[in-house]
Amino acid sequence: MKKRIETWLTTAAAVFAAAFLLYVLTAPPVMMGIARQRGSLSFPAFYQPIVRVLESDFNGPLLWYFNGVWHSGIVLLDEESTPPRIIVAYTVVFLFVIATVALPFVRSRLRRVQP
Repeated sequence: MKKRIETWLTTAAAVFAAAFLLYVLTAPPVMMGIARQRGSLSFPAFYQPIVRVLESDFNGPLLWYFNGVWHSGIVLLDEESTPPRIIVAYTVVFLFVIATVALPFVRSRLRRVQP
């Protein structure tokens, strides 16, 4: 029973992490589509966390992802250079999410290899 609960929790965490990653990575095209359709920059409440992070991002990696990869053209006033702590925080969060998604696959692989 303990192994079943552990497997279920690990799988649930991986699904949640994958959904979060999908939410963040698909936000730029969806948000740009909403802006084009409405003709304004008012977004649904579902995307307010992304907007808040962009507004307080200190020209960080999420702003680079929106502008560099998706060419959103977001211009923030009083942009500062990215502090090293922001880059470290993004790196830690990214590695944690990837590790959480990969954990069930690694565990099942290790169980198959062990005699």
